[in-house]
Amino acid sequence: KPVAVYVCHTKLGFAKLSGQKESVRGGVHPTQGLFLNPILLERPASIAPVLVHELSHLHMNQQRRMNFVDYPAWFNEGLATFVADGSGAEAVSENEAKGQIAAGKIFPPYQSGSRLSLDQTGPLLGMANGPHLFYRQGMMFISFLKRQDEKRFKQFLLDLQDGEIFSNAFGRAFDGDVEALQKQFIAS
Repeated sequence: KPVAVYVCHTKLGFAKLSGQKESVRGGVHPTQGLFLNPILLERPASIAPVLVHELSHLHMNQQRRMNFVDYPAWFNEGLATFVADGSGAEAVSENEAKGQIAAGKIFPPYQSGSRLSLDQTGPLLGMANGPHLFYRQGMMFISFLKRQDEKRFKQFLLDLQDGEIFSNAFGRAFDGDVEALQKQFIAS
């Protein structure tokens, strides 16, 4: 059905309607649609990438319905940041993210969990630009998975869209679990 996109008039209105903080640029409500914060008008070039990022969340949410909560946060944000070409991770470059990975600061390799909860960021929680670092690392990991085998990556996404449990779809697509693939990602 048609996508409802709400462009809010005030930051407070955005927060009330979306359930997000006033400082967040956009958000998705599972049943009500996509909300954009007027703070986006301060940087008009960010509007399209933020919209793509949030549309990714909305699409996956609408496709998966109840199983959407099964996604780990690194996947949820990593995929949205990947399809939006970095939107959500602008404050951290790929080189900065690589430096943090080399220092042992990387998201935990959860295979399920709270897609909305940044408490899944592990050692990144509380760091300066921690959410941006989390999104960047998630995006880099998604890119790594796609490079492993583009055909299997696509099938993985289609399996998720069809309602498959995340850990089952991931294991089938990549012949292993997230932790094993994350070790290969770190080594690369």
